[in-house]
Amino acid sequence: MKKMLKRMAAIAAAAVMTAAVAVPAWAADGYTITIQNETANHTYEAYQVFKGDLSESTLSNVQWGDGVKGADLLAALKADDATKASFASVTDAAGAAKILDGKDNDADLVKAFAQDVNKNLSTVAGTSTYNTTAKNYTISGLAAGYYLVKDKNGTQSGNDDYTRVMLEVVNNVQVNPKNSKDVPTVDKKIVENGEDKAANDYNVGDTVSFKLTGTLPSNYADYKTYQYKFNDTLSDGLTYDADSVKVTVGDTDVTTSFTTTADEQKLTVACADLKKVTGVDKDSQIVVTYTAKLNNKAVLGTAVGNKNEVTVTYSNNPNNDGSGDTGTTPPKDVTVYTYELKVTKVDGADNKTPLAGAGFKLYKNVADGDKTGANYAVITDGKVSGWTTDISKATELDTTADGVIAFTGLDTGDYFLKETKTPAGYNTTADVAVKIGTTEQNMVATTGIESMNVANNKGTVLPATGGMGTRIFTIVGICLMAGAAVLLITKRRMNSETK
Repeated sequence: MKKMLKRMAAIAAAAVMTAAVAVPAWAADGYTITIQNETANHTYEAYQVFKGDLSESTLSNVQWGDGVKGADLLAALKADDATKASFASVTDAAGAAKILDGKDNDADLVKAFAQDVNKNLSTVAGTSTYNTTAKNYTISGLAAGYYLVKDKNGTQSGNDDYTRVMLEVVNNVQVNPKNSKDVPTVDKKIVENGEDKAANDYNVGDTVSFKLTGTLPSNYADYKTYQYKFNDTLSDGLTYDADSVKVTVGDTDVTTSFTTTADEQKLTVACADLKKVTGVDKDSQIVVTYTAKLNNKAVLGTAVGNKNEVTVTYSNNPNNDGSGDTGTTPPKDVTVYTYELKVTKVDGADNKTPLAGAGFKLYKNVADGDKTGANYAVITDGKVSGWTTDISKATELDTTADGVIAFTGLDTGDYFLKETKTPAGYNTTADVAVKIGTTEQNMVATTGIESMNVANNKGTVLPATGGMGTRIFTIVGICLMAGAAVLLITKRRMNSETK
């Protein structure tokens, strides 16, 4: 009895660089499969799954093709949970072809059949050649039959996906291309007060909140298993809090489905098989949140800043079980900035002569001049490491011969300098207001250093003991003593005469 396989069209690749396949009429040198794809980084192979007699789009007298191990493929179809019910009674190639006859290109059964074929391939019928002018691939010299077309193993890397295997009857067939690169993407943001930012400013010692957001490809359903891993790298100026990592899909916490590994400046958050996580589909977003502390290795200014980046490694071959081939997204980064306040203590007489021996403490968070609850800077290894409301525990920085001190590792904002030690002979300066992040105090954004002078004036000169003052007081004293002596002698004489 004549067996027929009618119009088994391509399963078009729904992944990156989805291909269109067209097959022209028979020629003396065989058929040619043309794959429309503008990206010249694929190597396609064609494997004959079924062979037989071709009439227009109908294949009859079907047998196993030269590109598959027929007996092994049939055994796999009977063992695969996705196909065994349909192929349980099939005994030969013609029976297998009849099961597929008339099925939709994207039917789950056809997809599962293609994956089992891909695992039981033998001889390659032809390999593609790329035409740079037409921007397409051709596989020529093919005999009539039903073919599986796929990317050659090991040819896709970086941000590329393997094209999903295509099944095609070699005849006049045209499949419209999707011509879109559909792979996962990733984004990274700094979160402050509920707002996502690409960059932000902080004090050394501050906690910084980060958010990573990953997407999935539209052909996610084609994978049996799916690896998904965030690769996050922080600059030396930030320290991970590995215990802060949280992973969500929508409103669902799925942290326990991921494994978190922190190694110095690298953090990985990985799921070996995302398909096992309930509720995940092609439209899901995988969100990772965590915190890190800005440490005293932070780089000052905006020229470089403290840059941090993330990539996602993901399964990129729907033709396999998802455990081997992977791609990686382009990196996405954010930057944390911090600054320095450089203070030079000078003599107010000329506003340039440096003064040694002045001590300062820095404080912030003061409203309307009320210093209650002010936060005073604590300095460790030359950089701000924390804040205290107890001024006695705050760090005092003392000027040396050059008159310079520096408070390093500051966020933008309003601060105050308090002079806690005054050079001998000078008046104590009133608290000085400083605004970090503006040009008011000569801010240089690229270096992150804000410079300012604080002048001290000498105290009021009062008459000193000695000199003319001493002589005046001595003369006045002698006169007073002489007057007292005359008064005493006169009084004694009067008393004698009375007696």
